[in-house]
Amino acid sequence: MDQQPKQARSKKRIEVILETAENILLETGVDDITIAKISKISGLKRTSTYKFFQTPESIKAALAAKYLSLIHISEPTRQAEISYAVFCLK
Repeated sequence: MDQQPKQARSKKRIEVILETAENILLETGVDDITIAKISKISGLKRTSTYKFFQTPESIKAALAAKYLSLIHISEPTRQAEISYAVFCLK
């Protein structure tokens, strides 16, 4: 994530962005995760999406981090897994 949220409203926007990206991933695949598509489906302005995620890859990395946070592994291993997941999603 390019910018960390401070307000509840910003945290909610990030949640909406990631939920929308997750739905796109499940429905049509990783290649369809774009900022334009996320903005269109979620109803958020592109600038709101870009404020937190400047590239589709940063959204994919946040999704990978979200999924990996559900697994109890050490932080160095988690970071390696996130890097690998992002590499595979490119």
